[in-house]
Order: sequence, then structure tokens, then C-alpha cells
Amino acid sequence: MTQAHDRVLLTLREGAAVRTYRVARARVKPGHRLATGQHGVGVTGSGRRLATGQHGVGVTGSGHRLATGQHGVGVTGSGRRLATGQHGVGVTGSGHRLATGQHGVGVTGSGHRLATGQHGVGVTGSGHRLATGQHGVGVTGSGHRLATGQHGVGVTGSGHRLAAGQHRVGVTGSGHRLAAGQHRVGVTGSGHRLAAGQHRVGVTGSGHRLAAGQHRVGVTGWRPV
Repeated sequence: MTQAHDRVLLTLREGAAVRTYRVARARVKPGHRLATGQHGVGVTGSGRRLATGQHGVGVTGSGHRLATGQHGVGVTGSGRRLATGQHGVGVTGSGHRLATGQHGVGVTGSGHRLATGQHGVGVTGSGHRLATGQHGVGVTGSGHRLATGQHGVGVTGSGHRLAAGQHRVGVTGSGHRLAAGQHRVGVTGSGHRLAAGQHRVGVTGSGHRLAAGQHRVGVTGWRPV
């Protein structure tokens, strides 16, 4: 956003005439403004304003506006609008619309629609439909059906059952239990417990605890939001 103090006077002489123009000051940073409670981390050249409570992390050149409470993380060139309460993380070129309350993470070219309250993460070309409240994450071509409220995330051949409302996403060798309603995405070997309603995406080895409702995406090692 260009404000008054961001402008400079430019004086040009054209023959006998002198003309003065007020022009925007050139800036290196993209210079967009985030609404209250937002987080702008690694956002390059988007120039967009995010709605209150949104998070723009690693969003490059997408130019779309997210609805209130949505999360746009690593979304490149999709140009889609997500429904309220949805999460679009690493979604590239899929062009599909997720139902309210759904999560689309790393979904590429599948083109299927998830039922209300479902999560599709890393699902590619499987084309199966998940039951209400289920989560299919990293499941490829398996065609199996998850029980209501269960989450299958990057789990291969383990055969274990997750407690109702839990999320396991790309977790390897941690063996810990997540609290109800929590999300762990791409977390490896950290073994820590997240507070209720928190999201950790691509976080490795930091071991710290996030405050309620906070999001850390693609963070390696600890640094404050």
C-alpha cells in the first residue's frame, strides 16, 4: 500500500515549463499491509491484503485473497479462493474447490471433492472419497476407507488406529500421542506435544511449544513468529 509519506516530488523541466509530479517511492520490499493478528512470513511480491486472522506464509505471486480464517501456505499460482475455515497448503494447479472446513495440503491434480470436514493432504490421483470427518493424508491409490473421525496421514503398513479427532501427518518415529484436535504435519523426531488447536507444518527438531491458535509453517529450528 502506498501512503502519503511513501511519495516523493519529481520535478521535470520541459523547455520553458517546469512540471512537478508526486510519484511513489521505489521500494525493495513488496510493501503489503497485513490485517490485525496476521502473520506474513516469507511472502514475496504478492502485494495482497490478507483478511483478519489469516496467515500468509511463503505465498509467492498467487495474487488471490483468502477468506477470513483461512491459511495460504506455499500456495503458488493456484489463483483459487478457499471457502471459510479452509487451509490451502502447498496446493499447486489443482483448481478444485474444497468444501467448508476442509484442508487441502499438497494436493496436486486430483480434482476430487472432499466431503465436509475432511482433510486431503498429499493425496494424488487416488480419486476415492473419504467418509465425513475423515482425513486422508499422503494416501496414494490405496482405496481404503477410514473409520469416522480417524486420520490416515502418511501412514504406510503400520496398521495402527488413531484416537478420535487426532491428526498424524508425515510423522516418523516419534511414537507420541497428539491431543484431540491437534495437527502435526511433516514433523520428524521432535517428540513434543502441541497445545490444542495448534498447527505445526514442516517444523523439524525445534521442540518448542506454540501458544494456542498459532501457526508455524516451514520453520526449521526455533525463531519467534
